[in-house]
Amino acid sequence: MNAAKTTEKGEIGEAMVIADLTRQGHDIAIPFGHNQPFDLIVIRKEDGRLERVQIHDERRCCDPSGRP
Repeated sequence: MNAAKTTEKGEIGEAMVIADLTRQGHDIAIPFGHNQPFDLIVIRKEDGRLERVQIHDERRCCDPSGRP
């Protein structure tokens, strides 16, 4: 698979996770640039806790508990 397709798949995976977490009521922060060891930060609606999230595969969005 070429680099452009790999990047596109990664961006689709991130969009799917962001959409799912947003539907659950969580807020999302996205880091500037691509030099962080994570793709996004989830701000949990229950308690405001921050969690770093690294997306590895667009087919595995979230488990049934809602955790990425």
